[in-house]
Amino acid sequence: MAWININLITNDCVMTNLFQLFSKIEFRTAVCNCFNGILHKGMDPLAKVQLIEQFMKVEVMQEKFAQINSIQENDSDYEFYTSLAKLFNTIGIELIECLKKAKSKIVSGGPEEAVQFYNYVNSSIESKFAILCQILSHKNFFISNQVQPFAREYIQCLKNNRVSKSMNVTEMNPKTQQEMVILLNIVISQCKYPSVFNFGSSEEVEFEEHRKACKILFDNLILLNTPFCNQFLTTNLIEPLFNNWQTESYTFSDIEVGLYILYLMGENSSMITDVKKFEKLLELLVTSSISAYPNPYVQMMYFELILRYDKYFTQSLSHLVPQVIVSFMDERGFKNPSLKMRSRVSQLFNKLVKTHVKSRSFEKLQTYAEDIIKRLQNFLCIDAVLRPMKYNRAGSSKYQTSPHTVIEGNQLQITEEDQLLIYEIISLLIVCNQSYDSAKKLFYLKSLMIDPVWAKFDELLNLVTNLTQAIDSSKKNKDNLPNDYNESEIEQIESIIFQIAHLISIVARTSKAFSNVQTIQSLNAQSLYLESFNRFAKTLRLSLNETCLYAIQSSIRQLLHRLIVCLDESDIVPILPFAIQNIFPSECNLNSKTIQELIPLIVQIVSKFKHSWMFQRDLLPFFKDMFVPFISSIFNQISNVNVTEEDKQILKKSYYTFLSLLATNGVTEVFTNLGECKIKISQLL
Repeated sequence: MAWININLITNDCVMTNLFQLFSKIEFRTAVCNCFNGILHKGMDPLAKVQLIEQFMKVEVMQEKFAQINSIQENDSDYEFYTSLAKLFNTIGIELIECLKKAKSKIVSGGPEEAVQFYNYVNSSIESKFAILCQILSHKNFFISNQVQPFAREYIQCLKNNRVSKSMNVTEMNPKTQQEMVILLNIVISQCKYPSVFNFGSSEEVEFEEHRKACKILFDNLILLNTPFCNQFLTTNLIEPLFNNWQTESYTFSDIEVGLYILYLMGENSSMITDVKKFEKLLELLVTSSISAYPNPYVQMMYFELILRYDKYFTQSLSHLVPQVIVSFMDERGFKNPSLKMRSRVSQLFNKLVKTHVKSRSFEKLQTYAEDIIKRLQNFLCIDAVLRPMKYNRAGSSKYQTSPHTVIEGNQLQITEEDQLLIYEIISLLIVCNQSYDSAKKLFYLKSLMIDPVWAKFDELLNLVTNLTQAIDSSKKNKDNLPNDYNESEIEQIESIIFQIAHLISIVARTSKAFSNVQTIQSLNAQSLYLESFNRFAKTLRLSLNETCLYAIQSSIRQLLHRLIVCLDESDIVPILPFAIQNIFPSECNLNSKTIQELIPLIVQIVSKFKHSWMFQRDLLPFFKDMFVPFISSIFNQISNVNVTEEDKQILKKSYYTFLSLLATNGVTEVFTNLGECKIKISQLL
């Protein structure tokens, strides 16, 4: 019990009987838990250390520690050995706490006995290193993780006890070096995928959590002596891997963990002490063709490494850019048979292109722009997109092909978000390419991306218009529409609407290629985006259900956000009243989601154009007219019993944000037309 005086427990009589019970199978787990609780109690440091040493000398205890590495998860002793590992962690932590107390006494000018006690505790801790490594290297992740806290504290002790804080390899204690090597090897071994591993299951999630714990140990070891760790890892792990990975002695686990450790070495740029040597490693990464190893996890780690160290490829290693591009374009990257790989490659290459655009090395990348565009052109096809399962009510797979998709040959498919990333990549390569003149940029932008989107949109709009008209006509002619016909037609309309929403998102995403340097006006591309908006706005006039209408409204709103950013005020301000009225028609009662999307749009408009005379002419009168209906919609939703309390709180916060925006930006004239809305506002206040 927590309230019992610890001295009534930690005496020869009680502890002797407790230790004797350890040898009995039915009691030993309970003994571990009991002794664990005892050690957590506050007691005299010397008495605690002596008690620990007494327990560690129990013969049965020594036998069990010697056997711990042979235990299997399905053994009946698994629970006991887990408790034993947890107990040993407590033993180590408590010893280190005693060491800290002894050190504080020495610092404050304690007696000679304090120095002797410090040496005694330090010796006790060092004697536990072998058992620590034994448990830490256990093949069962759960048992190994039990002693992670002790391992981290032990590394900190090594850091505090080193001879010099200069971190020079030559000045480090040889014994400390040896222990670091042992711990590094354990971390590497623990980060390896087991030879028999069930990828894609919950087991993979557990392993990733275990890796995170090992990464903390790795970070602590690197900080203990960065040059020594880098030298050891480079000489003994990474260089041999790149030079010999094709030999039979290297398994998938060996290759993957080597790349993973190289990834961890770049966690902090200050940890890379020898830049030239590190650049040599990255050069080997590319030239060794290790990315061709036929396993998606190895290929994924290769691309992750390219992005992690992309600053080197934009500077000193820019001569490797062609090889890097090829690896992204071929069967290792975008043509990889794995959808997951293609998806991740889309994300990484998008980031890589953005990094190069901002650097001097973009000249190297833009040299290959034509080839990149050609290789990625198939992915621009709308029919190459897989639809998420949420668009397929009856489907059982994660993705489905659009009902109107025609896939030729072995054309690879991608997800909607991946396609948006690819459109953004190609837009950047076109718009930011200094070797293209404005006319060529506009031609590529229109012919490669905008024109196909318009053509597909017109096709889908015509199709969905005919379907909605057919349903409306059927409802007028028949009071009881057959359920199966109605349901199938609605599903088809929803599928088409989500494709249209994706087309709108594509146009919005291409606008991200423009910046303050490369503006839409410099290409005379304003008409492309204004025409796109006018075309897409036609869908808002369709007879759609709430789900479809919200999808269209949301995508057009996102496009409008982008146009406000990219277009000059003379182009965008005059169409804003029309745009807002069509996306958020005042005659309908806005729901909570729509309100939450409209407020950020108004915030953006007011913040950017409040000083413009066009704002005063075109927008201020419009905001006056929409203020009361908009506020009324907010209060209608707040008083709606079907709206959750969480959404109501969000709406109230949005309401105050909206009022604050108008007041702080000097747009107070809209308050002069409150009318009956005053009553509802007073009710909220």
